[in-house]
Amino acid sequence: MLETLFFALIPILITIGLGYYSAVKGTFDEQDSHKLARLVLNYMLPLNVFAGI
Repeated sequence: MLETLFFALIPILITIGLGYYSAVKGTFDEQDSHKLARLVLNYMLPLNVFAGI
């Protein structure tokens, strides 16, 4: 059970880490951030939840 939870959280933590790194490096500005958040929340997250079922 703990292994399943761990493997479910790894992609989320990696994505947050990459986002933080790109923000520190200055790759994205605020406008890009809003577009990316909309993409993730409207398309990627529901698809990921559906694929996990």
